[in-house]
Amino acid sequence: MDLKETTATVLAEGEKSENQTGQMVMHVFRCLVSKFREMGRSPINYFRFVLDPTCFGTRIENMFQVSFLVKEGKVVSQETVLPMITPKSTKNKEQEEHKKQVVMNVSMDDWRRMVK
Repeated sequence: MDLKETTATVLAEGEKSENQTGQMVMHVFRCLVSKFREMGRSPINYFRFVLDPTCFGTRIENMFQVSFLVKEGKVVSQETVLPMITPKSTKNKEQEEHKKQVVMNVSMDDWRRMVK
């Protein structure tokens, strides 16, 4: 019995964590839409969007949340020298699909250089 109760508790915590991740992803999406509108509907520099100049860990979390948005097709990337992102319009169904994901290493030294 104890093992089953522990398993149920672990599942409940896992479900709670999954729900929190979903909420954070939606929060980041709303921030992206807000920034997009603030910038006159211009593409947003990915690195500047995810950068938190006060906390390396928050930057990594932001990158994680944006990766979900790319995977879900809620973000469109544009090929330029630096990666630029825009929220995908739900009104324009013909908007070209650009689901591109990459793996990148980001160290604290990289973060410090970007903050400067």
